[in-house]
Amino acid sequence: MPMKLHIGENHCSIPRVLSKVYKYARFDAVYSLRLDGSDIITITPEKQLTDAWKHIADNCAKSDKCNGYFKTLHKARSLADIMEKDELVFHLLTPIGKHTENDLPMGNGAGKDIGISLFALIDGRGDVKRMAATVLHEIAHYAGASTDPDGAQALQAENSLVPCGLKPYFNKDAKG
Repeated sequence: MPMKLHIGENHCSIPRVLSKVYKYARFDAVYSLRLDGSDIITITPEKQLTDAWKHIADNCAKSDKCNGYFKTLHKARSLADIMEKDELVFHLLTPIGKHTENDLPMGNGAGKDIGISLFALIDGRGDVKRMAATVLHEIAHYAGASTDPDGAQALQAENSLVPCGLKPYFNKDAKG
């Protein structure tokens, strides 16, 4: 299935994102971080995203309910069709300057380019389904789910988690 990670390949250019709090970065690094004075943790973004993608492909994209929900979005295509035919490029969202976890979204999409926050990876370490929920939410935006945090369809992307088997990860505050 066509998933590409921004790991420095020539075919991949970083989209210009008009943000003062984050930038798109490469997925091929391994990060060792100390959180709140605790022990050092290590995260492997490439493996986490690949595992999440596989979970979505093996479970969500094979579900009639999930594919049916995706067909109700603006592109009117199933999740399985999008995953098989569209080349989505994933980038790592990292903070600029002194910005923190609270300043970054868990994910952000710009067309076929999808950014997943370093902090989403920290939260999702050891929980493939949690990471899959974040990735699926962003794929739903690509499929046409609203990005308006205040409109009637503010939870359209997050609502994709319910028919796609990831209901325990639904977040009523993940609007737009």
